Amino acid sequence: MFNIFRQTREDRRDCLIVQRGPMKGECISKGESLEAAERFLEKCIIGGLAHSFDVDSGQWVKAYPEVTGYLLSYFAQDFAEGNVPKVIVSAANKLVRIQHRNGGFASFSDKNRLFTFDTAQIMHGLASFHVATKENRWLEAAIRAANFVCDMQLPDGSFFPIYDLDRDAAYVEPRGQWGISFSPIQTKNIEGLILLHQLTGKHRYAKASDCLITFGQKACNLSYTHPGAYCLEGLWAAGKTDFVQDVLKNKILPRLHSNGFFAIRCKSSLCICFRQRSNGDSFL
Repeated sequence: MFNIFRQTREDRRDCLIVQRGPMKGECISKGESLEAAERFLEKCIIGGLAHSFDVDSGQWVKAYPEVTGYLLSYFAQDFAEGNVPKVIVSAANKLVRIQHRNGGFASFSDKNRLFTFDTAQIMHGLASFHVATKENRWLEAAIRAANFVCDMQLPDGSFFPIYDLDRDAAYVEPRGQWGISFSPIQTKNIEGLILLHQLTGKHRYAKASDCLITFGQKACNLSYTHPGAYCLEGLWAAGKTDFVQDVLKNKILPRLHSNGFFAIRCKSSLCICFRQRSNGDSFL
């Protein structure tokens, strides 16, 4: 969850030591680095949605409603200081406008498939906006999203990943990965469900979170660090710190290389890692 890593203004005065390049060994301000990243995050919102950027072509490409939700969660913390960029508020309004009447959100360009994971991350962002502003419109949209998420849950705590509007049915790819299977990435949904329970007191959200904790602990898979991290984030938010620390110690830290590189995938004893070119660039 973004706000776990949120720095205070005072923290930003600290410095980072440059590890490579012509400025190696020099100290640069954390604040300058963080604020440059925040400017990028503001700039990536085009038409109300966050977009990815293709470095090779120099073009903004597909929109990410899911990531837009992350940005709401992150920037909502600046409301107290009156510093939330207008473009972030416009993104919140955009998400409310494109929300399906059943509470779900589509991902990318296919408007007929609503994604549970994406909806849950947007749910958290909208709920965070409500916490910051006390405006009910954000909470109302977050509740619609939460009800959609809960409707997609199975008794074992897992989730159907997609609601197909053409079929009018929940949908899963039997051999799919991550966002289209019964994946432990959905464990991250705990963050938003806990927040919705705190805001509404509705037992349904607490029950969904509890079931998801059970599922996440059984199904957590660290073969790929990206989806595995989603699972751990949700369990950490649920207070399962001993479980998370044990996984980090026994399954994550052993992958850390002496130069600080972290392998993105491990299967048996094989890790997919970056190799170093003689000019310093990295490649798979």
